[in-house]
Amino acid sequence: MNLIKETKEDLQQAKIIEELMDDYDLGVIAQRKTAESIHFYLFKEARIRKVLIK
Repeated sequence: MNLIKETKEDLQQAKIIEELMDDYDLGVIAQRKTAESIHFYLFKEARIRKVLIK
């Protein structure tokens, strides 16, 4: 669960950085997409394994 929370924070930070960019930067977009895919993968696995937050 801690890893899911950490990746959610990373995803939010990547989204903020992408919004603040004035110029089109592929590195920033790739960073956001990587963080997004990692977070959603972990979230999906937690759902499959029926992990509950207590």
